[in-house]
Amino acid sequence: MEWRCWYSLFLFKEFTKVVTIDGTDQKAIVVPCNFTGAEVGVYKGDNTVTLLSHIPFLKKLYCIDRWEEYDGYSKDLKYNFPNTDLTMEEIFNNFKKTIIPVIEKVEILRMDSAEAINFIPNDSLDFVFIDGNHKYEIVKRDILMYIPKVKIGGILSGHDYIRFKNEPEHRYEVKKAVDEIFSNNVNIEGTVWFTKRLG
Repeated sequence: MEWRCWYSLFLFKEFTKVVTIDGTDQKAIVVPCNFTGAEVGVYKGDNTVTLLSHIPFLKKLYCIDRWEEYDGYSKDLKYNFPNTDLTMEEIFNNFKKTIIPVIEKVEILRMDSAEAINFIPNDSLDFVFIDGNHKYEIVKRDILMYIPKVKIGGILSGHDYIRFKNEPEHRYEVKKAVDEIFSNNVNIEGTVWFTKRLG
């Protein structure tokens, strides 16, 4: 299963429960109210669209990205999207067109993730998905900054934990940051890491 679909299904299962309606054989799915998440590192918005189409009770998704080049950007781009000739401004404009059907659920924060935390209340997110700059210092900074934004029991997660054989060396820095912060208290599914905020 493709990682974006797996992650959406994981969140759906994690935050819903099936209950039996009293005195019957019928069951109902109980969904959370005001289910809110944040995605750090959006790029074209593939994960944004997957989350919003697979989790109908997702009320709000903060989409955080500068949509501009950063140190190491060209290395990431050449590996992930080798046939991309678009500028970051064109990619951002395409993203806005892509989310038109779900725009009422999206809050775009076109800024650095360190600045975006000022627009998200503490203990307000049910989940955060970190997939921005993959440099060790930035991954560690993003995780530590977004922990207080997630509710107790909410999900802290991200992408590119596993470095495959042909991937650039710098992509391994995600694993280093995640392991340093969470030690053995992190789960891995494919390239996705996740854990719950305990306190």
